[in-house]
Amino acid sequence: MIVRKVWALAAAVLAAGGLVSTIGGPAAADISWTGQGVDVPDDCTGTGNTEVIHFILTSPSTTSSTLTIETTNTSQSVFASKPSGSIQWFIQAPAGDEVISASASNNTGNSQLTISGCENITTEETTTTTTTTTTTTLAPTVTPTVAPSATVEAAVAVQPRFTG
Repeated sequence: MIVRKVWALAAAVLAAGGLVSTIGGPAAADISWTGQGVDVPDDCTGTGNTEVIHFILTSPSTTSSTLTIETTNTSQSVFASKPSGSIQWFIQAPAGDEVISASASNNTGNSQLTISGCENITTEETTTTTTTTTTTTLAPTVTPTVAPSATVEAAVAVQPRFTG
């Protein structure tokens, strides 16, 4: 009798879990970029040493997403959020880099991941030079000098005298 109740309870829990996952729909998955949008770097406008690549994720399942992108010379993951609507990223990479792959989290199945644009800009590299100067103060070196020794040629005898 107890065994039947335990099995009945387990079956009810499993059925409820299946019902909840059906109601909630499938878990949000990643969406991969498949070449939609402009061709990077061929369609980038402007000149400079950095390309700014504009990605858009339409119809995300939540108000935030993480974009993971790999270019010829870089790899990065960037989080973004927005109250509603599409989510956008502006990713910097070295000029001339090609987008090898990109993906974003929170795909609804109707989402699109697109490169909306690319612009080359000039960014300045900041170089900081630090100079360290070490000063060592040494005590002066003193070489003692010795007076030449005197030679005595004759002995002098002095006798004290007391007066008084």
